Amino acid sequence: MAESVDAIDHWSIACYHAGMVKLADTAGLRSASRTRVGVRVPLPAPLKSCESCKKPINRKSKKWCVSCDPHTTIHPGKNKVSIEKSVDGITLAAEYELIRICCLTGYSFAKPSPSAPYDLLVDFGEGFAKIQVKSSHHRPTNTGYHFSLVRTRNNSTKSKKSKYTKEECDYFFLYDFNGNKWLIPFEVIGDKRGVSPTIKYHGYKLDI
Repeated sequence: MAESVDAIDHWSIACYHAGMVKLADTAGLRSASRTRVGVRVPLPAPLKSCESCKKPINRKSKKWCVSCDPHTTIHPGKNKVSIEKSVDGITLAAEYELIRICCLTGYSFAKPSPSAPYDLLVDFGEGFAKIQVKSSHHRPTNTGYHFSLVRTRNNSTKSKKSKYTKEECDYFFLYDFNGNKWLIPFEVIGDKRGVSPTIKYHGYKLDI
């Protein structure tokens, strides 16, 4: 009896790997032993293969494995990634751009408290300078992007926009929607409430 069961097990495994849906009736020992023992093993359909890497997959109504599925995975050289700029993120991008420059050039920097009138402190070799970061996505004229250089001051009743003072700012870091950037000293801009960088400020444009 033990020999018959072993024969059934080996035969069942062979049928399983062959992808048979039902056990086939055969003559002799296998048929008789299967009847006595009562073996009824439902065998699954054969596994599909991924159309890309040919690995076995068990995903209903899918042609690819998880790694090769073009709907879930980005393949360099196969799928093109469409990246669009966000107007809402330009302010944060401007500040991180200045931090990136400081990291590449080795200048020390520090982030002040949110209530400070400046956005970043940078040590250019003569102590920390107060940097006001300004971004722009508004381009009303042919002169380029326009940057508003005013600070909004809030009190209990209303908000008021006022110009920066020398005590509040040493440099303006300007960053437009196209990635152009300038580092302009406060004395060069003066008491202007806004500026559109032109050829006048070409010497302050950063190419790093």
